[in-house]
Amino acid sequence: MSDFEDLDDIKITEITKESEEDLIIKVGDKADKAKGNRGEKARFYAILSVIFFIAAIILLSVFIVRKINYDKKQQAFEALNKSAEENTEAKEAAPEEKIKTPETEDVISGNDEEVSDPEEEKMYDVPGLDGLNIPEKDIDITALKEQNEDIYAWILIPDTKIDYPVLMDPEDDDHYLDHNLDGSTGLPGCIYAQAGFNSKDFTDANTVLYGHNMKNGTMFAGLHRFKDKEYFDQNRYIYIFTDDHILVYEIFAAYEFSDDHLLYNYDVSYESGFESYLDTVFSQKDKLGNNFADDVTVDKDSLLLTLETCISTKPERRFIVQGVLIAAGER
Repeated sequence: MSDFEDLDDIKITEITKESEEDLIIKVGDKADKAKGNRGEKARFYAILSVIFFIAAIILLSVFIVRKINYDKKQQAFEALNKSAEENTEAKEAAPEEKIKTPETEDVISGNDEEVSDPEEEKMYDVPGLDGLNIPEKDIDITALKEQNEDIYAWILIPDTKIDYPVLMDPEDDDHYLDHNLDGSTGLPGCIYAQAGFNSKDFTDANTVLYGHNMKNGTMFAGLHRFKDKEYFDQNRYIYIFTDDHILVYEIFAAYEFSDDHLLYNYDVSYESGFESYLDTVFSQKDKLGNNFADDVTVDKDSLLLTLETCISTKPERRFIVQGVLIAAGER
């Protein structure tokens, strides 16, 4: 009986040893598997880090290229401004040559009576520039046309960065929404009017100019400063320089409006239509955040200049600054 018991003890001992060996093997397998999993995770995170690094490099490169391109376009505006002023200075410094046409011959021969064009006098039915403090801005529009033939005026609003040529494409109304002075495509575009709705002489009841609301404060981003009541009260004039005239507009309104196309949806080509549009404008007066001047006269005979830009947080809205022509004179 004892022999059998010894035999059983031997078997139990062997089974126990085998179980211990199996357990050791299983534990080893699990450890190897865990090491393998850690290795795979390490490789995964390493690959992911490389991907993120490459993506960051690409994004940074794109940003740098876009910044360089934008700076070049902004420098083009500044160079254009400087070039125009230099051309004007050179022209003023050069001795004036009198061409003997019948009109100048009369002046040279002693007949000092100048012949005026009655139609020219009626072009702007507002006072002249006498007594007004006009910013010094010697812009030669003819010289600017050599760089881009669509330039027809210059806009200046003191104490802002708004100091740009005004363009109009004769065929594509919104060409300069995404085209630059040099013809390249992209931002910042240009300040422009639409040939399908406005003339180039600013004699329409409402001339509308468009420009982007750039994040760096250029183009028409400066219009948003007129949301501030104190700034609005202290900065009230817009100056337009054409080839022949200087036009002075007094700002009377700065407000948010819908993205309706103003000249398409509000026909101001006839008197009652213009009066109806003015009613719509002044209905914005009491809305929060809008600024209006109570001391500026705007009526059915007024000539308006409307500056329009977008609102970054409200894509369906526009911010508008409007002025009324108060003075005009020949350059």
